[in-house]
Amino acid sequence: MVGGRHFFAKNQSRDCCLPLVEAWYYGNAKGIAKVTKLPFFENQLFYIFANTNGLVTSYIDISVLGEGTKVLRDFLIKDSNFIKKLFAEYDGYLVHLRNAWKKEYLETEQELFEFLETIKQSWVYTALAYYIPIIPGLASEDVDLANRYRTENDMYLDASDNVLRATIRHLFPLAAGLEKYLLINEIIENRLPKHDELEKRRQHYVYTDFQLFTDKTLDDLATQYSFEIEKEEIPPIEISNFKGETASPGMARGKVRILLLKDQLNDLKEGEILVTTMTTPDFVPAMKKAVAIVTDEGGITCHAAIISREMSKPCIIGTKIATKVLHDGDEVEVDATKGVVKIIKRA
Repeated sequence: MVGGRHFFAKNQSRDCCLPLVEAWYYGNAKGIAKVTKLPFFENQLFYIFANTNGLVTSYIDISVLGEGTKVLRDFLIKDSNFIKKLFAEYDGYLVHLRNAWKKEYLETEQELFEFLETIKQSWVYTALAYYIPIIPGLASEDVDLANRYRTENDMYLDASDNVLRATIRHLFPLAAGLEKYLLINEIIENRLPKHDELEKRRQHYVYTDFQLFTDKTLDDLATQYSFEIEKEEIPPIEISNFKGETASPGMARGKVRILLLKDQLNDLKEGEILVTTMTTPDFVPAMKKAVAIVTDEGGITCHAAIISREMSKPCIIGTKIATKVLHDGDEVEVDATKGVVKIIKRA
C-alpha cells in the first residue's frame, strides 16, 4: 500500500457522500496516471479519507504531492498543448454533469449509473484544475485556463453530492437518512447493506487504497501501513481569543452558530456568526444571513474568502480551531481586520 515512511497532512473537511469519496480517490490514484501516462502516478496512495458523524476529512500524502508536482511540471512544460487538450476532454464530461445538476434527482437507475461513472472518470480533470495553478513555471494562459475551470465548476462537488443524495433517496427509499454511506458498487448491484452497517459507516469510516474500513481508526492504519498522519490541534481548555487570516475586513459581534453538515444550514438565524470548517456553494444562503464568517480551513482564494468579500462581510479563515473552541450560542466579537476572534460570553 505505502512504501517507506509517508506523512499525510490534513487537506480539507467536507460533508459529502461516499461515492464522491470513491471518485475523489480514483481521480487521483488512477486518473492522473491515465490521462498523463506518467509512471510516477501509478498506484500512488495520495489520499486518506476519514468520516466522523457525516463530516469527511481528507489527508494528502505530502511527499507524493511534492514529488508529483515536479513530475507533472516537467511533463506539462514539455507538452505545451496538453492543458488545452485536457480541458477540451473535460468539456465533454461537463455537458453530462451540468444536465444532471439542473435536476432535483435522476429518474432511473440507468441515469444514476451513468452519472456515477461520469463523476468517477471526470474527477481527475477537476483535480488538475486545482493542481495546475500551484505548479510554478507554467504559461500564464494555461494557469488562467485552469483557474477558469476551477471557478466555473466550484459547484462540482456540492452539485453532484446533492443530486446523488436525492436520487438515492428516490430510487432506494430504504436507504433514506443514510444515503450518504452507500458504495458505488452497492448502488450499481442493488445490494444495499443492512441499516446497522450503514449506521456504523455514519459514525466512522476510513477510506483509502480502494478499501472501506469501519473497524479501524487512522492510527490503526498508520501503524499497519507505516505512515504518519497529522494530528488534530487540541486547543487550550481555557481560551479567550484566537487568530486566523483576514479574508474580508470588518468587525461584528453576535452569537455563534456552528454548521458542519448540509442538513444544519437552515439552523442559522439572521445576525448570527457562522462558524464552520469551510464553506461551499451550498452555504451561500446561510452566509447571507450571518453577520460574520469564521472557518477552520482555507486560504485567501477559498470559497469563504471570495464570497465574504463579495458580500462585504467580516470573515476570518484558517483558524484551525474555531469549530473546536466555540459552541452554539457563545457570544463572540469577530475583528476580521486584525484576524482575531474574541470570546465575550460562553453559552
